[in-house]
Amino acid sequence: MRSSHHAGKVWPGPGGPGPRARALVFLGVLPLLAGATGAAAQGAAQPAGRGFRVIVHADNTVARLPAKTVANMFLKKSKRWDNGDLVVPVDLEPRHPVRKVFTRAVHKKSITAIGSFWQRIIFAGRGVPPESKATEEEVLAFVAANPGAIGYVSDETELGDGVRQLGVDDLKGRP
Repeated sequence: MRSSHHAGKVWPGPGGPGPRARALVFLGVLPLLAGATGAAAQGAAQPAGRGFRVIVHADNTVARLPAKTVANMFLKKSKRWDNGDLVVPVDLEPRHPVRKVFTRAVHKKSITAIGSFWQRIIFAGRGVPPESKATEEEVLAFVAANPGAIGYVSDETELGDGVRQLGVDDLKGRP
């Protein structure tokens, strides 16, 4: 087997690291791309009694959707609204406590599991995760500015102009 010298290391194959080495490097930096390591994602405390509500642009005519459809919109598997507009999902950052509640209720998975889903999609070159915002105010502004947008905020957050709540069916313990 031929090997090449690369940054002080001996790598198999001509010109650099092989697919296995590239995958290991990629998997090592993926938690940074996702915005949280396992410890950091686990460390975000959830305030007691705090829930969420799904929001859409005020002009969106859809009143309710099943939780599975909402999940598919955030996984970019459902790409268009009934009127033909592109679905533009926006997440809160992985460390945000409302994201943990939303992810468990809608995706029925952990933030880490959803991060792994996106890692596979990115690595395969098939897509990128939804844009993430640091604050609920940023999510509200994004949804208000984008007619196809869908996001979520705490159920305690004042919605204001330009956005409205979307009903989500099939959520345990929620309307």
